[in-house]
Amino acid sequence: MSDIEAIRTWRERIKYLETQLEEQEKIITLQENEMKKMNEKLEGVHLVAEQMIPSLFHYHTQRRMFELHHNILNGRMDVTDKYYSSLSCTGGVYATTKQGYANEARIEELETMVQELMKRNTEEKRQEVTSTTSSVTSNSSEERIITSFSLCGNE
Repeated sequence: MSDIEAIRTWRERIKYLETQLEEQEKIITLQENEMKKMNEKLEGVHLVAEQMIPSLFHYHTQRRMFELHHNILNGRMDVTDKYYSSLSCTGGVYATTKQGYANEARIEELETMVQELMKRNTEEKRQEVTSTTSSVTSNSSEERIITSFSLCGNE
C-alpha cells in the first residue's frame, strides 16, 4: 500500500468517524430535549402531589403518614426504607381523607340514633304486649271463675 492509499484510507476512516460523531450528537441533543420535557412534567407532578398530600391525610390521626409521604416525595426517604414498611398508624400507610373522617363521624351518629330508636320501639312493643297480656289474663281469670261457678250450679 502506497502512502497515497494509506492517506485515502485514513481520510475515509476520519470521515466515517465524523459522520458517526454527528449522528451521536443528534441523538444526544434529542435525548437532552426529551429529558428537559420529562423534567418539566416531573416538576408538574411533584407540585400537584405536594398540594394533594396534605389533603389526603387527616392531620390529627395520620400526621406521621403525612410527614412520611412528604419526605418520600422530597427525596429525604426511600420507599424501601424499613421504617416505611414497619410503620403502623391509624389507617395504615394509605390515606384516610378528612372527608372520610367526617363521614365516619356522621355515620356513627346516625347508627347511634337508629339504635336508640330501635330500643324505644322494642320498649314500646314490650309495654303493649305487657298491657295486652295483663288484660287478657284478667279476662281469662274472670271467665274461668264464671264458667266454674256456672258448672257447679251456682249462678
